[in-house]
Amino acid sequence: MISVDSHINVSQAHKAVISLGEWEEYVGTLKGVEKKDGMTILEFDKCCVGFYRELNLEEYIGKKIGVLRTDIEGREVVVREV
Repeated sequence: MISVDSHINVSQAHKAVISLGEWEEYVGTLKGVEKKDGMTILEFDKCCVGFYRELNLEEYIGKKIGVLRTDIEGREVVVREV
């Protein structure tokens, strides 16, 4: 699990923040994106997914997406519209 401080502005105050393992995917409708200190928090309906890298996924807000964490160098996070 990822610890998130109170300075994250996405409305996930009562949502769990999870970290994906390699080759693990989360699918849901993206509600918001927050970046802080090189980390990106993606807010979905039921939880938030944290990544230790900056991701530019604002274009997917409001869309149902799959976010896959891989072990492929240069493609550590793969996003697809569902």
